[in-house]
Amino acid sequence: MKNILISTLGSSWQIIPETIGAFVYDEKNDFYGMSGTSVIEFRDKAKLVLNGKGIDELWLLSTDQKGLDDIDPEKPKESLSLKGMLKQIVKWRDAYGPAKNLIIRVWVMHDVSDIESKVQVKLFHNMALHVLYNARLKADGGKLLVSLACGRKTMSADIQDAAYCFGCDMMMHVLAGNTRVEVNDKKLWLNEEEAKSVFPIELNPFPSSDLFEEWLRDGTIKEEYGRLLDDVVQTGFDGGINACYAYYDSSKVSFLKKVQEKREAAKHFYSSYWSDQQYSYDNFPILYTLSRSTQERLKNFKIGLNSDFRENELALLRGLPKADLHCHLGGVLSPKEIIEVASAIEDDVALERSRNKAFREWNLNGPEKSESWKDWRKRLSADLGVSPLLVVAVYVLQFKKAPERLDEIIYGPLYNKGVDLRDERQFVSIAPWVTEKKRDLTPYEALGDLQGSGLLK
Repeated sequence: MKNILISTLGSSWQIIPETIGAFVYDEKNDFYGMSGTSVIEFRDKAKLVLNGKGIDELWLLSTDQKGLDDIDPEKPKESLSLKGMLKQIVKWRDAYGPAKNLIIRVWVMHDVSDIESKVQVKLFHNMALHVLYNARLKADGGKLLVSLACGRKTMSADIQDAAYCFGCDMMMHVLAGNTRVEVNDKKLWLNEEEAKSVFPIELNPFPSSDLFEEWLRDGTIKEEYGRLLDDVVQTGFDGGINACYAYYDSSKVSFLKKVQEKREAAKHFYSSYWSDQQYSYDNFPILYTLSRSTQERLKNFKIGLNSDFRENELALLRGLPKADLHCHLGGVLSPKEIIEVASAIEDDVALERSRNKAFREWNLNGPEKSESWKDWRKRLSADLGVSPLLVVAVYVLQFKKAPERLDEIIYGPLYNKGVDLRDERQFVSIAPWVTEKKRDLTPYEALGDLQGSGLLK
């Protein structure tokens, strides 16, 4: 069993001591000096997660960064290379007593100095998934912890996604204020001012997804993708004891593709956990990614069976989040509300009419016979030299004092082929059958043409 802490490595190596120091400390050597409530709360939580034990290994994910191999006082603005940063991390580790036995492994995207393209984002995503999968295997029942404190935002997002797939027992970040923090093998902890500005925080962990649980047991997938550590060849890095890095093959994204295929397959009935039971969640495929026990519980959950539970069940229903799954903005406004929305640009309408003679002298009539509202606003936009939005706005604003008249125009018989849609019996049959299985929704959709894309911009 191993407790493994995983982090990306960005352009500043000094965030790594800030990450390690959150977990590794003793009475004589304490990076944070037990200063501040936030640090104490974080460490109390870490003790519970780690069962009072420490971190055995630190795994870093990095690009093959170029720069200086050693700090050059004459070039303070030059950034360190990957090798240069690892030297500093190892020097600090060896000098910081509680971390001396910490094994450091670094996985490097070969020949990719920085993430600068969509392709490189995919390559790093592939590496993050693959490394975290192997870390879960290597932990062998131990704890897996993930830090999002270093590297580009896409790197943090990728390692977070990997944690979502294969689980992590604790996720953390390091918050840093404006105080500049300098760490080296001669300065092993924060001073009082720095400690007020820099501190670790706990983020929500992820349980491993049931979708990938079989990968942690299946011999075939482990044989193909679970041998990263077996393939490690220590490079020329001479950083000291218990420190090495391995170049990761960044020429392909096969593991990422395998994860994506697994997720896609989970949406389909025949590959779901319920295929053997002939049970399908057609409208909510995301349910397939829940654990089998949770699916079973949801499937068998019923209300209304016992009158004694009525009030509790009603409270449950009222408290559940509600969602309108399919609401077109083009139909949500009443005629009065259409006028209110148009009033928001009333000054723009007045200004354009004052300088546009054709627009000013337009008679404000609606569509011609058999002309749709969409065709009407498009025609007038071209004729008057104004945007369709202004056409709609000035038209509906003429009914500012008589919204009931606009209601009659939209829903009355004039523009609805003689049918008065204010009569509910007429409205519910607005979409005529074209075939036995198909209705014509055009009359229904047309009712939103004076709002929607015409007005709600």
